[in-house]
Amino acid sequence: PAKKEIFQLPASYRNMQSPSVEYRGIFINDEDWGLTPWSWQTYEPSDVKGQIGPKTHERIFELLLRLRANTFWPAMHGCSVPFYFTPGNKEVADKFGIFIGTSHCEPMMRNTNGEWKRDGVGEYDYVHNSAHVLSFWEQRVKEVAGLDNLYTLGMRGVHDGAMNGAKTIEEQKAVLTKVLRDQRDLLTKYVNKDVTQVPQVFIPYKEVLDVYHAGLQVPDEVDLSPLIGVVLQVGHQLLHAVLAADGDARPDGVANGVGSLHFGGGHQGDVLGVPSGCFGGLTHVLPHGRDVRG
Repeated sequence: PAKKEIFQLPASYRNMQSPSVEYRGIFINDEDWGLTPWSWQTYEPSDVKGQIGPKTHERIFELLLRLRANTFWPAMHGCSVPFYFTPGNKEVADKFGIFIGTSHCEPMMRNTNGEWKRDGVGEYDYVHNSAHVLSFWEQRVKEVAGLDNLYTLGMRGVHDGAMNGAKTIEEQKAVLTKVLRDQRDLLTKYVNKDVTQVPQVFIPYKEVLDVYHAGLQVPDEVDLSPLIGVVLQVGHQLLHAVLAADGDARPDGVANGVGSLHFGGGHQGDVLGVPSGCFGGLTHVLPHGRDVRG
């Protein structure tokens, strides 16, 4: 560029920039050997075993903002206290403007693995116990409705397994169709009367991908994402879901391998399931992936 003696901008000048991918962040996974003991035993000592508190999350959220990220899936394994069970966690997320979401087996902001045993009634089964399951989801939606959230829709088992009560793919499709409708009714009631304006994601992970391929209808405004962030699990099913272009392109671009969530690549690969299981470290860049560096 030409050398200038003076560089001037008008007093009214504004240049607002943001990354091209709307929700970018990390998933705290397999935290039992690292973050959980470090937090409750060392950085933020607590009498509550497995608690990851607001002081720890504040450091994580500061890092996310420095990396131009804005989305966080909290730790969710049995070794950790659920995120919303610890006072101050949701408040510090709100302070930093972080969108909180949940993983593939934690619909409606509920850490099902850690929370159903305390707040649930009966079996986690939408075929035979839908009223109590819906109430379980409703409690959390009411609690966090005024915060920044990325709502995971759908349903699997209590943890990383298939849903209870429905055995065949067709049965699972029928249940998931009702689940999606009921969950979106909750979002309409408590979050925004225009549900299309509520950030939502559906994750066709493992057996759920077979149900999706069987014709499960997911509303267009719901992001279709098999993975998120920089710590993720990669398997044949996930790559198939992202790269498949066997239908009309959705508004989120998933048929072309892109979307409003950061698909990216990761360093952890451990998936158990058909067509094969794998363990190991890897980095995978999806073709047609969107540049998320902003």
